[in-house]
Formats: sequence, structure tokens, C-alpha cells
Amino acid sequence: MRIEKVVKNGVTEEMLLSYSSMIRVAAQKYLGKQFAGWVPDVTQDVLLKAWNRLDKYDKSKGELSNWLYTMTKNACLDLMNKKGNNAEALVFEVDFVSSLESDADMRYASMKGALREALNELDHRDKTLLIMRYYFKSSGREIAEFLGMPENHVASYMKRAKERLRDLLDYPRAA
Repeated sequence: MRIEKVVKNGVTEEMLLSYSSMIRVAAQKYLGKQFAGWVPDVTQDVLLKAWNRLDKYDKSKGELSNWLYTMTKNACLDLMNKKGNNAEALVFEVDFVSSLESDADMRYASMKGALREALNELDHRDKTLLIMRYYFKSSGREIAEFLGMPENHVASYMKRAKERLRDLLDYPRAA
């Protein structure tokens, strides 16, 4: 007796399950310490949603791993918004500052405390923009989808958010 493999949109269940460790690692990165207990649930939810939505996966728009990674990121952000109630949880629990240290604007470790304070003074949208861009490495399109705004607004809002952050830090603007 031969058992047929179920194939949806060119993807088998085994292929999808082979990405479970990538999904788990991505969920751990996004959720941090505060939401670490939710990693197995997010991993399972993403795999189930992916299997149920495989008909919407378009190979011409990118690799399966990128599609799953985006689903994981969105699932984590949704969970943090539901459970965390506000962006304060992201600022304190996500080690956002260390991801910025490689940027030339944030070279000095002594800026960490000032940066945390300045981020706390920013409004929700500015904090979310900066965190998604520099910590989660989200694209403009992903940020626009998450915040429910047109993609062409993201760049101008990002520029203003960085200017506000620089002003709060009394950091000189590039000439």
C-alpha cells in the first residue's frame, strides 16, 4: 500500500515542517524574555496558518522561508500588541539599543541610557516605526501593512521619527 503525500501549492507537509526551527528561532528573537513562554504557541500557530493559507503563497513573490518569516514576525507583533497593551513593553523588553549600536549614529555605549529615555519620550507611532525598522529589520511595506498606512508615508514618518529622536538626544544632524 502506497501513501500519497499531500501537496498544496507545490509544498508538502514535510517541507513546511522543516522550517519549524527557523520559525521558533525567529519567534524567540521577536518575543524576547517577556513573551518567551509564547514561542511554542506562535510556532505552532504559524505552521498551521501557513498550511491553511498555502494557496495564497505566490512563489513568484519570494521564497517560502521569507513568507514564513513574515508570518512569524506578524504573529509575534500581534501577540505583543495584544498581551503588552502598549509599546513600552517593546522598548524595555526588546534589546533595541544593542541593534542600533552598529549604526554610525549610535557608536558610543554611553548613549544607551540616553537613548532609552529618548525612546520613552517618543509617541507610540515613532517608537513602533523605529523598533520595526532597526530591531525587526522590517521593510517599508511590512511597516505600512502593520501600521495600516500607505507605504509612501512610512519613509516620511521614519525621517520625522529619527529627527525627533536626534532632537531628544541633542545629537547633531548630518550636514
